[in-house]
This record gives sequence, structure tokens and C-alpha cells, in this order.
Amino acid sequence: MNAESKTTFSTDEADVKPQEFETLSGIPLKLVYRPDDVAALDYEKDVGDPGGYPFTRGIHPDMYRGRLWTRRPAAAFGTPTMTNERIKFIYSKGATAINLSSDAPGEFGADPDHPLSKHGVGVAGTSLCTMEDMAAFLEGLPLDKINPNIIIPQPTTSFWFAAYVAVADNWGIPLNQLRGNVQNDPFNQIGCRLDPQTRFFPLDLGIRLCCDTIEWCTKNMPKFNTCCINAYNMREEGITAAEEIAYGISCATTIFRELLSRGTVGIDDFAPRISFFCASSIDFLEEIAKFRAFRRLYARVLKEEFGARDPRSCWFRCAVQTSGSSLTTQQPLNNIARTAIASLAAVLGGCQSVHATPFDEGLAIPSEIAVTTSLRTQQIIGYETNITNSVDPLGGSYLIESLADKLEEEAVNIVREIDDIGGMKKFMEDGHRDRRFTEAKISALKKIQDKERIVVGLNEFEEEQEIEVPGGIFQVPDVEDERVSYIRSFRQKRDNDRTARALDELRRKVATNENLVPTLIEVVKANATLGETSDALREAVGFRIRA
Repeated sequence: MNAESKTTFSTDEADVKPQEFETLSGIPLKLVYRPDDVAALDYEKDVGDPGGYPFTRGIHPDMYRGRLWTRRPAAAFGTPTMTNERIKFIYSKGATAINLSSDAPGEFGADPDHPLSKHGVGVAGTSLCTMEDMAAFLEGLPLDKINPNIIIPQPTTSFWFAAYVAVADNWGIPLNQLRGNVQNDPFNQIGCRLDPQTRFFPLDLGIRLCCDTIEWCTKNMPKFNTCCINAYNMREEGITAAEEIAYGISCATTIFRELLSRGTVGIDDFAPRISFFCASSIDFLEEIAKFRAFRRLYARVLKEEFGARDPRSCWFRCAVQTSGSSLTTQQPLNNIARTAIASLAAVLGGCQSVHATPFDEGLAIPSEIAVTTSLRTQQIIGYETNITNSVDPLGGSYLIESLADKLEEEAVNIVREIDDIGGMKKFMEDGHRDRRFTEAKISALKKIQDKERIVVGLNEFEEEQEIEVPGGIFQVPDVEDERVSYIRSFRQKRDNDRTARALDELRRKVATNENLVPTLIEVVKANATLGETSDALREAVGFRIRA
């Protein structure tokens, strides 16, 4: 041993301990929980059995004894062909579904040669701008068997969805056999905050496209999940578990009320195909309780406010991503443990699918090693731990049941506050949600700065020299020049008169009350690009991008 090296020996008394015994959301925790902590709980009314209303213990009677949750990693970067190769790699490692996302230009509905696209093409997602791109994206994938999840904002959501349908139609796959999910949430993308979202596309038109998609799929694609309310992005802004529940439900009810006002579909026609995208944070017990409270409150809202009669309408179907904000760029291998804990919480909470965030999330697009490790984490939970052998193994825990009650009670109060203001759209437009996001961020950062919350490797147990990431940091290929050349060549080769007629028809239809999905499909088939389609939608309502 080097004589000059210094070793510090710590004692038990020197261990860092929390100043307050509470959950990550600030709910105080007692020393021990006993039967009197759940004495007010009506078991039959508030808990019941798995598969029975209000579904506190899960939406299926056998849960994971019947089938495991869906393992759904993210797979998107560079060109559609590159992403297709990554998708096939992920499936070869045991994935059972995929998350698909756009690059930054695509998120605001722009082609690669748009001035705002500079340096963003293919970087944080894939560059997909044409029906031809979608075909390359899906080449060799069985569309009637795979379960893709399109997680991008409007108007790109509608364009990608239309392209997906158009390709399937060209390949002779019946619409009623198509599976998949489209996030289609007009309130929660591009960081959730109002200004970034409404800078590139009007909120009202986004809501209309959302409702049009739900309505059209309800009548034409019965196996397709038409809207996935994005509570995850909101939680990543730093809000509490109760706020995640309340904001998610308020987004859903705002959409439902708008859709039902049309009189074209009923709640039991479309609600069974609605789902949620939620976070699973590092606070193990609170997250398990959160999913129970979310499931119960959603079921009650659907039954009591909307009069749902089909039990499936009341199912809180939940896709989970383990919280990226819980991970660190310092000592990134520690993130494997964090992801495992958060994934286990999601499973014990009764989710339907999990994206276990790879350990290099904060550094780059995940490497193949990182993606494989995140899949292996889920497989170990599913096949080695035996926690799937019994349904809802933590049901009846005094702490879990008490905490779920507290979270539901708090969420109910927040939902009422939002409803009193006029729903989620008004809540956003009046600045209430952005203000809460800012307050939550500041509070969370201050707790870490003051060491009220210990984050291993970040504000305690730091290392002077960081451990190298196994396999290195993934480098996204520079595809900007290739994609700019492609899109310009694509426009030159197509029948531009046909494309112009289709875009003119789209502008005309926006001024009517007709469903826009059939027209969007024809626009895509006429070889309009993502940017041209998005611009036509914006022009039809007199909207200009605010750079």
C-alpha cells in the first residue's frame, strides 16, 4: 500500500441520516404502522380483490401469473434504418415492445432542411419525415404482432400515426389487426411547459387532433391504444406523487369531456383503449402506494363522473418508465441499482409495461450494453425473484394502504382545484402548472444542495476519479447532411401536383368539423413530408412558429 495514501474509517455514528422521516413527496412516515392506521379503510369498497372494482389490487385477477408485464425499451436515433436495426437488436435481447421517439426537429413538426433543424437531426430520436421513412422504420417487423408506442407531440404524432396506417395498408394488413399505442397527449410533450409546446403548434388544434385520433381509431382500429396520458414528463418536472396522479387524471378528463361533447362516441366506446405513461421514482414504498391510489381514483372518476359501465373502461392501464431524473451522470453504474429498485416498485405497483431506464441515460442515447442491462434487470425481476407468483404481494401492508389513502385524498383535492379553474387546459394557460413545476424544481434542488436529500455519488460518497462506462458512451452518427439531401431529393422525385392538392384539401378540412385522420392518411400517401403537413395544419388556423 502506498504509504502516502489516506484511508478514512467511518463509524455507525458518522452515517448520513435523513433530517426528516418522510417520503420523497414530503408525506411524513411513522415509526411503525399498525391496524388502526387503516381502520377507516372499507376493504370491499376501497380495496377489493385483484380484477375487481375499484382495481386497487390490479386490473387482472391473476396479474403476472397470467403473463408478465411488457418490457418496452426506447429505440430511436439517427435515420429510420438505423432505428430499425436497433429495434431488431432490442427484440433479440428479449424486449416485447418498443418506444419510438422523434428527433428535436420532428418534435416541432419540421423537416431536416428547416433552419430550426440545424444540429438536431437524428440526435435525440429518429428523423422520420415521409411515408417512405416509415416503411424503412418498420421493415421486417410484423405489424400485426409487435406493439410500438409512438411517444411524440402533435402535430408529429398525427403524421407518424397516419404514416403507420398508410404503410400497413400498403402492406395489406387489415386495420382491425393493427396493434400499438400512440401517446397522443396534447398537454405533455417538449418538456410539458406551456411556452415550448405552444411555440410550435396551437394547443386547441392539438386537442382536436387528439380527439380525432381517438374517435377514428375507436371505429376502425379496435386493437390500437388511442391515447396514453403522459404523467411521466410532468413528474420529471419535480412534482409530487399526488400531483402526478391529479395532473394525469385532469389531463384525461379534459380530453374525455371534449370528445364526449361531439356526441359521436360514448365513454365505453373509447375508454377501454386509454392508458397512462407514469414515472417510477426511487422512493420504493411511495411509488407502490401511488400506483394503487392512481388506479383506484381513476376507476372512481370513470364510473362516478362519466358513468362508465364496462369494467375495462375503469382500468388504469399503466406504462412505466423508471425516473430519469433519479439517475446521475456521476458514477453511472450506480444507476443500475436505482433502475432495479424503481422497476421493482412499478411491478409491485401493478403496472402493465416497463421501460427500465438504462444506466447511461444522462450521458447519451443508450448503448447496446446499457439497453441489454436494463432488459436483464426486468428479466431477473420477472423470472428469478418469485414476486410474480402471488398477486399483489404487498396488499394489506398497513404502511402501503395508509400511504395510498393519503395520496388519493391529496390527489382528489388537487383535481377539484383544477376542475374549479376550468380543467387542465385552463390550468395550463393561466400559468398554474408551470408555476408549480418551477417551485418543485427549486425545492428539489435545494434539498440536494443542503443535503436534506442524499444522492449517492452526487452530494455524498463522491469519487475523485469517475469509473469508465462499460463499452463507452454511445456516439450518435452525424446524419444531418444525409437527411437534408434525402428530403430534397424526395420532393423532386414525387408528383408535386398531387401533393399540393392533398395539402390544400387538408387546409380545407381543418375549417370544417370533419375528422382529420382520413385526410391526413391521404396526405401521407400523396408523399407530403412531415414539415409540409405540419405547416398546412398551422396555416389553416393562422398559426406561425415562434422561433
